[in-house]
Amino acid sequence: MFISLDEKFTDEAGNIYEVENPTDNIYTTYLYDEDGDKIIARSDESEDFPKFYKRGWTKQECHDSLKTDWVIQKDKQQHIWDLEELLDPGMDSWLELSAWEKLPTEQAFADWLDTDFAPAWEESSDDPDFMDENNAKLEESCERLDKAMAADSSLVQAVRA
Repeated sequence: MFISLDEKFTDEAGNIYEVENPTDNIYTTYLYDEDGDKIIARSDESEDFPKFYKRGWTKQECHDSLKTDWVIQKDKQQHIWDLEELLDPGMDSWLELSAWEKLPTEQAFADWLDTDFAPAWEESSDDPDFMDENNAKLEESCERLDKAMAADSSLVQAVRA
């Protein structure tokens, strides 16, 4: 089920929820009364977990603050800005995220930056042809991310234009 952050929605069972904007990839889900007016439970309050359990949530889902079948859909431009905040100066112009067909989740992007792209970036920055778009090490790093996203759809962020 596709959901949007900071917007109330109703699940298949008629429960009304809202997922708050993440901070450091941490979400808070609010469960509302049947009218959608009053918050009756919060996923960041362990004493509220039984209210979520009654609605079919697992213990892990309560800890994650998200149902496993929920896919957070974000505005494409906002997601690009969120990803660009993770980049070092100059990386954003080289990567040109607005041209990417598929965008990774923030966590997948941060992991890839730390373990793959940033080391290649630093190694390549000593190259006199650094800004050349044909820089093989950086392109190979991007290809590895593309292959990882193709192999695991959970690494791909759902976006709306």
